[in-house]
Amino acid sequence: MGLLLPTFCTMASIFAVLTFVYPTLAQNATAGFGYDGTTTALMFLMP
Repeated sequence: MGLLLPTFCTMASIFAVLTFVYPTLAQNATAGFGYDGTTTALMFLMP
C-alpha cells in the first residue's frame, strides 16, 4: 500500500496534463500553436 498511492497520484497527474493542458495549449492562438481541434487530435493521438 505504501507504493500504490504515490504511483496512483503520479499517473493521475500525468493523465490530467496529457488530456487537458497539452490540447488547451495547442488550441490557444495567443499562448500556444493555434491549431484547430482536428489538427490537435491528429498531432497528439497519432504516433
